[in-house]
Amino acid sequence: MLAVTPIRVTKLETELLSLFGRRFKKFCEFDGLNKLLTDVGRSVIRLIESRCVLCKRQEIYKCLILLLFLGFGKFEEVYIMIKRIACTMFAMMFSLSLTAESLYVFVPTEVRANVMQTKIGELCNGVEVTVFGRAKDFRKQVKGNPPTAILSLSPVIEASDSFNTVMKGVKKGQDVEDYVLVSVDKPLEVGAIGTKRIGVVDLLGRKPMEKFVSGLLETKVKLKRVTKVEDLLPLLTFGSVQGIFVPTSLYDQLKSKSNLNLIATTINVQVGLASAALSKASSKEKVMKCISAFDKELNATLGVEQWRTL
Repeated sequence: MLAVTPIRVTKLETELLSLFGRRFKKFCEFDGLNKLLTDVGRSVIRLIESRCVLCKRQEIYKCLILLLFLGFGKFEEVYIMIKRIACTMFAMMFSLSLTAESLYVFVPTEVRANVMQTKIGELCNGVEVTVFGRAKDFRKQVKGNPPTAILSLSPVIEASDSFNTVMKGVKKGQDVEDYVLVSVDKPLEVGAIGTKRIGVVDLLGRKPMEKFVSGLLETKVKLKRVTKVEDLLPLLTFGSVQGIFVPTSLYDQLKSKSNLNLIATTINVQVGLASAALSKASSKEKVMKCISAFDKELNATLGVEQWRTL
Protein backbone atom coordinates (compact mmCIF):
# COMPACT_ATOMS: atom_id res chain seq x y z
CA MET A 1 0.00 0.00 0.00
CA LEU A 2 1.18 3.49 -0.74
CA ALA A 3 2.43 5.54 2.18
CA VAL A 4 -0.18 7.92 3.51
CA THR A 5 0.59 11.61 3.37
CA PRO A 6 -1.23 13.55 6.11
CA ILE A 7 -3.42 16.32 4.65
CA ARG A 8 -6.30 18.58 5.57
CA VAL A 9 -9.53 17.94 3.72
CA THR A 10 -11.11 21.17 2.52
CA LYS A 11 -14.60 22.23 3.52
CA LEU A 12 -15.78 21.90 -0.08
CA GLU A 13 -14.52 18.33 -0.31
CA THR A 14 -16.25 17.46 2.94
CA GLU A 15 -19.56 18.85 1.69
CA LEU A 16 -19.22 17.06 -1.66
CA LEU A 17 -18.49 13.72 -0.06
CA SER A 18 -21.41 14.15 2.31
CA LEU A 19 -23.74 14.94 -0.59
CA PHE A 20 -22.53 12.17 -2.87
CA GLY A 21 -22.47 9.70 0.00
CA ARG A 22 -26.20 10.28 0.55
CA ARG A 23 -26.95 10.00 -3.18
CA PHE A 24 -24.87 6.83 -3.36
CA LYS A 25 -26.84 5.26 -0.52
CA LYS A 26 -30.22 6.26 -1.99
CA PHE A 27 -29.36 5.01 -5.46
CA CYS A 28 -28.38 1.54 -4.26
CA GLU A 29 -31.47 0.95 -2.11
CA PHE A 30 -33.31 -0.55 -5.09
CA ASP A 31 -31.36 -3.80 -5.13
CA GLY A 32 -31.58 -4.83 -1.50
CA LEU A 33 -28.23 -3.41 -0.46
CA ASN A 34 -29.79 -0.84 1.85
CA LYS A 35 -28.06 -1.92 5.04
CA LEU A 36 -24.72 -2.54 3.37
CA LEU A 37 -24.73 0.82 1.63
CA THR A 38 -25.98 2.58 4.74
CA ASP A 39 -22.82 1.34 6.44
CA VAL A 40 -20.74 2.47 3.47
CA GLY A 41 -22.40 5.90 3.50
CA ARG A 42 -21.62 6.26 7.18
CA SER A 43 -18.07 5.12 6.56
CA VAL A 44 -17.61 7.87 3.96
CA ILE A 45 -18.70 10.50 6.48
CA ARG A 46 -16.64 8.90 9.26
CA LEU A 47 -13.59 8.95 7.01
CA ILE A 48 -13.95 12.69 6.61
CA GLU A 49 -14.92 13.52 10.18
CA SER A 50 -12.48 11.40 12.15
CA ARG A 51 -9.74 10.19 9.80
CA CYS A 52 -9.37 13.01 7.32
CA VAL A 53 -5.80 13.79 8.36
CA LEU A 54 -4.83 10.29 7.23
CA CYS A 55 -6.55 10.39 3.83
CA LYS A 56 -4.83 10.60 0.48
CA ARG A 57 -6.26 13.39 -1.63
CA GLN A 58 -6.17 11.23 -4.76
CA GLU A 59 -8.31 8.63 -2.98
CA ILE A 60 -10.86 11.32 -2.12
CA TYR A 61 -11.27 12.27 -5.74
CA LYS A 62 -11.49 8.63 -6.81
CA CYS A 63 -14.32 8.30 -4.33
CA LEU A 64 -16.04 11.39 -5.75
CA ILE A 65 -15.74 10.13 -9.33
CA LEU A 66 -17.19 6.73 -8.42
CA LEU A 67 -20.05 8.27 -6.48
CA LEU A 68 -20.82 10.61 -9.35
CA PHE A 69 -20.92 7.66 -11.75
CA LEU A 70 -23.22 5.65 -9.51
CA GLY A 71 -25.42 8.44 -8.18
CA PHE A 72 -26.37 10.55 -11.18
CA GLY A 73 -27.80 10.10 -14.64
CA LYS A 74 -30.26 7.62 -16.15
CA PHE A 75 -29.07 4.17 -17.15
CA GLU A 76 -30.73 1.44 -19.18
CA GLU A 77 -31.71 -1.82 -17.55
CA VAL A 78 -28.72 -3.52 -19.14
CA TYR A 79 -26.47 -1.52 -16.79
CA ILE A 80 -28.27 -2.49 -13.58
CA MET A 81 -26.07 -5.50 -12.99
CA ILE A 82 -22.97 -3.39 -13.60
CA LYS A 83 -24.21 -0.93 -11.01
CA ARG A 84 -24.84 -3.70 -8.50
CA ILE A 85 -21.36 -5.11 -9.03
CA ALA A 86 -19.84 -1.64 -8.76
CA CYS A 87 -21.73 -0.95 -5.53
CA THR A 88 -20.59 -4.23 -4.03
CA MET A 89 -16.98 -3.77 -5.16
CA PHE A 90 -16.88 -0.27 -3.72
CA ALA A 91 -18.24 -1.51 -0.41
CA MET A 92 -15.65 -4.29 -0.30
CA MET A 93 -12.85 -1.89 -1.23
CA PHE A 94 -13.89 0.57 1.43
CA SER A 95 -14.24 -2.15 4.05
CA LEU A 96 -10.72 -3.37 3.32
CA SER A 97 -9.30 0.14 3.63
CA LEU A 98 -10.91 0.58 7.03
CA THR A 99 -9.69 -2.76 8.39
CA ALA A 100 -6.13 -2.64 7.00
CA GLU A 101 -3.28 -2.98 9.41
CA SER A 102 -1.86 0.42 10.32
CA LEU A 103 1.62 1.31 11.54
CA TYR A 104 2.59 4.60 13.16
CA VAL A 105 6.32 5.36 13.19
CA PHE A 106 8.09 7.92 15.35
CA VAL A 107 11.88 7.71 15.60
CA PRO A 108 13.73 11.05 15.69
CA THR A 109 16.21 11.19 12.81
CA GLU A 110 17.56 13.76 10.38
CA VAL A 111 15.61 12.11 7.56
CA ARG A 112 12.36 13.88 6.74
CA ALA A 113 9.20 12.08 7.82
CA ASN A 114 7.64 12.01 4.34
CA VAL A 115 10.80 10.48 2.84
CA MET A 116 10.89 7.73 5.46
CA GLN A 117 7.16 7.18 5.08
CA THR A 118 7.50 6.60 1.35
CA LYS A 119 10.36 4.17 1.90
CA ILE A 120 8.55 2.13 4.54
CA GLY A 121 5.31 2.21 2.57
CA GLU A 122 7.05 0.65 -0.44
CA LEU A 123 8.19 -2.27 1.72
CA CYS A 124 4.94 -2.83 3.56
CA ASN A 125 2.15 -4.02 1.29
CA GLY A 126 -1.17 -4.24 3.11
CA VAL A 127 -0.04 -1.96 5.92
CA GLU A 128 -1.08 1.69 6.13
CA VAL A 129 2.09 3.53 7.19
CA THR A 130 2.26 6.96 8.78
CA VAL A 131 5.58 8.45 9.89
CA PHE A 132 5.62 11.35 12.34
CA GLY A 133 8.32 13.97 12.72
CA ARG A 134 7.11 15.29 16.07
CA ALA A 135 6.29 13.47 19.30
CA LYS A 136 3.24 15.67 19.88
CA ASP A 137 1.65 14.68 16.57
CA PHE A 138 2.44 11.01 17.19
CA ARG A 139 0.85 11.01 20.65
CA LYS A 140 -2.22 12.85 19.39
CA GLN A 141 -2.89 10.36 16.61
CA VAL A 142 -2.19 7.30 18.77
CA LYS A 143 -4.80 8.59 21.21
CA GLY A 144 -7.35 9.81 18.66
CA ASN A 145 -6.97 7.13 15.95
CA PRO A 146 -5.16 4.16 17.51
CA PRO A 147 -3.17 2.10 14.99
CA THR A 148 -2.67 -1.64 15.08
CA ALA A 149 1.06 -1.16 15.61
CA ILE A 150 3.63 1.46 16.56
CA LEU A 151 7.37 1.65 15.96
CA SER A 152 9.35 3.99 18.18
CA LEU A 153 12.13 4.19 20.75
CA SER A 154 11.68 2.01 23.82
CA PRO A 155 10.71 4.86 26.21
CA VAL A 156 7.84 5.79 23.89
CA ILE A 157 6.70 2.17 23.61
CA GLU A 158 6.85 1.72 27.38
CA ALA A 159 4.70 4.82 27.88
CA SER A 160 1.99 3.39 25.59
CA ASP A 161 -0.05 1.05 27.78
CA SER A 162 -2.24 -0.26 24.97
CA PHE A 163 0.62 -1.87 23.02
CA ASN A 164 2.74 -4.96 23.59
CA THR A 165 6.32 -5.10 22.30
CA VAL A 166 6.83 -7.90 19.74
CA MET A 167 10.11 -6.89 18.06
CA LYS A 168 13.22 -5.09 19.27
CA GLY A 169 15.87 -3.38 17.23
CA VAL A 170 19.40 -4.64 17.82
CA LYS A 171 22.76 -3.01 17.18
CA LYS A 172 26.11 -4.61 17.96
CA GLY A 173 24.23 -7.44 19.65
CA GLN A 174 22.39 -5.16 22.09
CA ASP A 175 18.91 -3.66 22.19
CA VAL A 176 20.10 -0.61 24.15
CA GLU A 177 22.51 2.23 23.38
CA ASP A 178 24.81 4.35 25.54
CA TYR A 179 23.89 8.00 26.00
CA VAL A 180 26.24 10.89 26.72
CA LEU A 181 26.09 14.54 27.69
CA VAL A 182 27.61 16.70 24.96
CA SER A 183 28.98 20.17 25.65
CA VAL A 184 31.31 22.68 23.98
CA ASP A 185 35.06 22.97 24.74
CA LYS A 186 34.96 21.28 28.15
CA PRO A 187 33.13 18.34 29.70
CA LEU A 188 30.22 18.86 32.05
CA GLU A 189 30.65 18.11 35.74
CA VAL A 190 28.33 15.20 36.45
CA GLY A 191 27.75 16.35 40.01
CA ALA A 192 26.57 19.75 38.80
CA ILE A 193 24.14 18.57 36.12
CA GLY A 194 21.20 19.67 38.24
CA THR A 195 22.29 23.29 37.87
CA LYS A 196 22.61 23.13 34.09
CA ARG A 197 20.05 23.37 31.31
CA ILE A 198 20.13 20.28 29.11
CA GLY A 199 18.81 20.00 25.57
CA VAL A 200 16.90 16.91 24.43
CA VAL A 201 14.73 15.77 21.54
CA ASP A 202 11.24 15.49 22.98
CA LEU A 203 9.84 11.96 23.09
CA LEU A 204 7.19 12.02 25.79
CA GLY A 205 5.99 15.56 26.45
CA ARG A 206 7.20 18.13 28.97
CA LYS A 207 6.58 16.54 32.37
CA PRO A 208 7.06 12.89 31.36
CA MET A 209 10.30 13.79 29.58
CA GLU A 210 11.63 15.65 32.61
CA LYS A 211 10.75 12.71 34.82
CA PHE A 212 12.35 10.24 32.41
CA VAL A 213 15.66 12.09 32.01
CA SER A 214 15.86 13.01 35.70
CA GLY A 215 15.43 9.33 36.56
CA LEU A 216 18.23 8.32 34.22
CA LEU A 217 20.61 11.00 35.52
CA GLU A 218 19.50 10.44 39.12
CA THR A 219 18.97 14.13 39.69
CA LYS A 220 16.34 16.70 38.79
CA VAL A 221 17.33 18.47 35.59
CA LYS A 222 16.12 21.48 33.65
CA LEU A 223 15.34 20.49 30.09
CA LYS A 224 15.11 22.44 26.86
CA ARG A 225 13.05 20.28 24.53
CA VAL A 226 13.25 20.46 20.75
CA THR A 227 11.12 18.64 18.20
CA LYS A 228 13.84 17.66 15.73
CA VAL A 229 17.36 16.25 15.86
CA GLU A 230 18.69 19.08 13.72
CA ASP A 231 17.58 21.60 16.37
CA LEU A 232 20.07 20.29 18.94
CA LEU A 233 23.27 21.89 17.61
CA PRO A 234 21.78 25.41 17.49
CA LEU A 235 21.03 25.07 21.22
CA LEU A 236 24.76 24.71 21.86
CA THR A 237 25.77 27.24 19.21
CA PHE A 238 23.67 30.03 20.73
CA GLY A 239 24.27 29.06 24.35
CA SER A 240 20.65 28.16 25.05
CA VAL A 241 21.83 25.09 26.96
CA GLN A 242 25.04 23.95 28.62
CA GLY A 243 24.77 20.43 27.23
CA ILE A 244 22.63 18.04 25.21
CA PHE A 245 21.56 14.50 26.09
CA VAL A 246 22.02 12.23 23.07
CA PRO A 247 22.93 8.64 22.09
CA THR A 248 26.58 8.05 21.28
CA SER A 249 25.76 7.38 17.62
CA LEU A 250 24.18 10.82 17.29
CA TYR A 251 27.15 12.41 19.05
CA ASP A 252 29.44 10.94 16.42
CA GLN A 253 27.23 12.34 13.64
CA LEU A 254 27.08 15.81 15.21
CA LYS A 255 30.83 15.92 15.80
CA SER A 256 31.59 14.96 12.20
CA LYS A 257 29.61 17.87 10.73
CA SER A 258 30.00 20.63 13.31
CA ASN A 259 32.77 23.21 13.67
CA LEU A 260 32.14 23.31 17.41
CA ASN A 261 34.59 21.57 19.71
CA LEU A 262 32.11 19.03 21.00
CA ILE A 263 33.04 17.08 24.12
CA ALA A 264 31.17 13.99 25.35
CA THR A 265 30.78 13.31 29.07
CA THR A 266 30.23 9.63 29.87
CA ILE A 267 27.34 9.10 32.28
CA ASN A 268 26.82 5.29 32.27
CA VAL A 269 23.25 5.58 30.98
CA GLN A 270 21.60 3.32 28.42
CA VAL A 271 18.27 3.72 26.61
CA GLY A 272 16.43 1.14 24.54
CA LEU A 273 16.65 1.22 20.75
CA ALA A 274 13.66 1.31 18.42
CA SER A 275 11.02 -1.35 19.04
CA ALA A 276 7.76 -2.41 17.47
CA ALA A 277 4.60 -3.01 19.48
CA LEU A 278 1.10 -4.21 18.60
CA SER A 279 -2.27 -3.38 20.04
CA LYS A 280 -3.70 -6.22 22.08
CA ALA A 281 -6.36 -7.11 19.53
CA SER A 282 -4.24 -7.02 16.38
CA SER A 283 -2.63 -9.76 14.34
CA LYS A 284 1.13 -9.49 14.16
CA GLU A 285 1.96 -11.33 10.94
CA LYS A 286 1.64 -8.41 8.50
CA VAL A 287 3.41 -5.89 10.70
CA MET A 288 6.27 -8.24 11.57
CA LYS A 289 6.69 -9.16 7.90
CA CYS A 290 6.75 -5.45 7.07
CA ILE A 291 9.45 -4.60 9.62
CA SER A 292 11.50 -7.68 8.74
CA ALA A 293 11.61 -6.39 5.15
CA PHE A 294 13.45 -3.20 6.14
CA ASP A 295 16.74 -2.93 4.28
CA LYS A 296 20.14 -2.04 5.71
CA GLU A 297 19.81 1.65 4.89
CA LEU A 298 16.40 1.99 6.49
CA ASN A 299 17.48 0.10 9.60
CA ALA A 300 20.52 2.37 9.92
CA THR A 301 18.25 5.41 9.72
CA LEU A 302 16.19 3.94 12.57
CA GLY A 303 19.36 3.34 14.57
CA VAL A 304 19.42 -0.47 14.43
CA GLU A 305 21.16 -3.22 12.47
CA GLN A 306 18.48 -5.89 12.62
CA TRP A 307 15.28 -6.91 14.41
CA ARG A 308 14.75 -9.57 17.05
CA THR A 309 11.35 -11.17 17.47
CA LEU A 310 10.22 -11.65 21.06
